Amino acid sequence: MTKASCHRRRDFLGTLIRGALAGLAWSRLSLAEDQPASASDHWVRPQARRIRDQLTPVILDVQKRLRVPGLSLALVTPTRVLWAEGFGLASVAESRPATADTLYRAASLAKPLTAIGLMRLVDQGALDLDAPIGDYLPGLRLRSRFPQALEGITPRSLLCHHAGVPTDLNRGMWTDAALDTLLAALREEDMAFPPGHVYSYSNLGYSLLGLVIERLSDLRFAAYMRRCVLAPLGMEDSGFQARPGKRLASGYRDGEPIDLLPLRDLPAHGLETTCLDMAKVMQLILGGGALQGRQILSASVIEAMLAVQNADNPRDMPVLTGLGWLLEQDSLARCGRLIRHGGTTLGFSAECILLPELGLGATVLCNSDSGRDLSSQLARALLTQAMGSATAEDGVELFLPPPIRPQLAADAIPIAGDYPTGLGLIALRPNDALLSLRPHGPSVALTEQEGGALRIAEKDRARLPPALRPLGDLSLRTQRRGERALLIARGNGRDLVLGDKAPPPRLPEAWRQRLGDYRVVNADPGFPVEAVSLRLYDGRPYLCYRMPALASALIEVPLHPISDTAAVILGLGRTRGEVVRAIRDGDRAYLRYSGLRAIEAQP
Repeated sequence: MTKASCHRRRDFLGTLIRGALAGLAWSRLSLAEDQPASASDHWVRPQARRIRDQLTPVILDVQKRLRVPGLSLALVTPTRVLWAEGFGLASVAESRPATADTLYRAASLAKPLTAIGLMRLVDQGALDLDAPIGDYLPGLRLRSRFPQALEGITPRSLLCHHAGVPTDLNRGMWTDAALDTLLAALREEDMAFPPGHVYSYSNLGYSLLGLVIERLSDLRFAAYMRRCVLAPLGMEDSGFQARPGKRLASGYRDGEPIDLLPLRDLPAHGLETTCLDMAKVMQLILGGGALQGRQILSASVIEAMLAVQNADNPRDMPVLTGLGWLLEQDSLARCGRLIRHGGTTLGFSAECILLPELGLGATVLCNSDSGRDLSSQLARALLTQAMGSATAEDGVELFLPPPIRPQLAADAIPIAGDYPTGLGLIALRPNDALLSLRPHGPSVALTEQEGGALRIAEKDRARLPPALRPLGDLSLRTQRRGERALLIARGNGRDLVLGDKAPPPRLPEAWRQRLGDYRVVNADPGFPVEAVSLRLYDGRPYLCYRMPALASALIEVPLHPISDTAAVILGLGRTRGEVVRAIRDGDRAYLRYSGLRAIEAQP
């Protein structure tokens, strides 16, 4: 009943955990033989030909291994496209090659574009980033268990995913419904967190920003973006489309074609673009708001977008966010500030990374939603190679402190408890030297390290599920925050907040009676929600479901009832803090979550 966000959150956390511990080992992969290089190598400048010669065989091999039919890439400086090229096929059925001009759904690369559109309104004095959102969307209403939460939502908090709104509104997400239908639907939804509490990635938040754009411009979102962002940047092939365009590459998963669905949330993930058009976005940022001699955004607005918004929030470790972008420091050796965004949607994945102090940027677009690692690692490989050659230009001069955060102070003795995380519920029992993965994972032994940190015992690491084995390379600590505690993983000098301590299990009789199987009655066409149930594990109710259009895995999230009719999804971040409600409509009883309704399944 969420957009397989728990599955995606596990992927995201796994990527963070692996970090420098692992990754695609480009140099170790065998080289493919006798494969065509591409259909567009005329976009290779002499300065980048060595990079192309080194990476092309590896790209082709990894592409084949990961069953990604097609990809396109661009490597740029503030004034030049150094290399833009396609590899493989945009459409297998049509034998249409991928080129630098191939059009892809770019998933969440829509968000930086939406942010640019919004910041143009800031530049014009039409929008105050710190004004209450109600000044621009007076019809916005959300239920809240937090006092005066709605008044704390601002355009800034929405841009940096700290507004506390839900991750998605699943009902209608995979339709071409108009953006303004959200306002009526949200009246029945709940805030997930108080504004400013935690980084909680939200597609819905960006859709609300799209509505702000519509209200201030008197234009539909797609029309505004075409007139005020895409056209000024010369992005002639790009657009925000509810339904797939005719020129769009076909979408795939694990090498097999998949059906593409319409999209409501265009500001969050509705961009169709090419790598050559994305090159212009990168050059705008690298040029301090200037592109081809024209100042499109002021330098001060660019600095505002690239400034850290959450440096003082320990719950966000290690995520640092700007306005529309995620920020890192020296995550590629000596790169300085790194600006990035990536994304995955049905049939597609993408990554865009900028090194503003070095004047370099790279974008990779794939027509496979199983190509996320490829797009991310290839973009980083492009920039690593470019940093080692004479390709960079002077970057934009940023008068900003580096986006770093000190390590968290840890408790001398880790605090026992259940910690909901994107990897599942981790039951930490320091006194018994045990860690258990709930609801179905193994219990593993812990060994104490210097300073009281815990580490999974060497003899038990092989018992971890493959996706969780990177945990074996990390030490675990806790930090008390008021009445709660954070579970912190540390590796290679970096901290990652895995989750916060859950309250003790609670199961009121009203929720006990609701345990069982359910059937969703209002799912979007083409996007079924199956195997819905309320299950009891270790005294806690869990909401279980499957979204086969996104993943085959069963998603299981722990709930904490806060009344006889409402239960909160435990944890921090994406999809967490959201509310499942038991409602009645006439003589029918439902579970309602994210706009979806489910009735008890008949035996």
